[in-house]
Amino acid sequence: MTMLRVMAGYDGSIAAGEAIGVAARLLPRAHAWISYLWVPPFADEAMRRRLWHGTSRVDEFVAAVEREGSAEAARIAGMGAALAGAAGWEAETLVERGYGGEGAQLAELAEKLEPDLLVLGSRGLGGAHAVLGSVSDMAVHYAPRPALVVPHPLLVDEHATVADGPVLVGWDGSAGARQALTVAQSLFDGRRILLAAVHDGVPTEPPPADCELLTVDRPAGRPAGRG
Repeated sequence: MTMLRVMAGYDGSIAAGEAIGVAARLLPRAHAWISYLWVPPFADEAMRRRLWHGTSRVDEFVAAVEREGSAEAARIAGMGAALAGAAGWEAETLVERGYGGEGAQLAELAEKLEPDLLVLGSRGLGGAHAVLGSVSDMAVHYAPRPALVVPHPLLVDEHATVADGPVLVGWDGSAGARQALTVAQSLFDGRRILLAAVHDGVPTEPPPADCELLTVDRPAGRPAGRG
């Protein structure tokens, strides 16, 4: 079996670490790029305070921030790779400079590396923050590769289903739904895949003959397209 290639965004957060662990249970055989974006101001605030008191010249301070920030970025990426290795993946680190817009930059990296899957964590943001401010939201919208966003936190029962639970694919018969089904079948070969269609008065195109279809009514009060 060909080893899958995964690119996982990692920022040192609990949510990012959980995303790696969950994805490794979903796809236990994979080579992973653990990707950390080194963004301004390059070194965390506590490190910058220490460096400012340790030098009397601005140019020395800037050089020290670059040096220490680079080492800090490598350490954080290494932590992510260690988590991935402990979860069973073959992992290597990928540290890139960024200048804001981390979601779009992760999408660009995914276009360059062409992984089978882009993995990201979600910190549970809701409302406008999820739509406008989430790195994972931006990456999903712009990445040219399949993407998995792991919500945080997951409950105990949800963790328990990750290893062998079914894969649910939204179905409306469109080209996008068919592509989603093809990708799910490729990534989760041998796993039970269920198609879910929301009935809102519009006939749903029939699924492939070998697929199981579940149909539910659109919840009352929900506008069409938000099933």
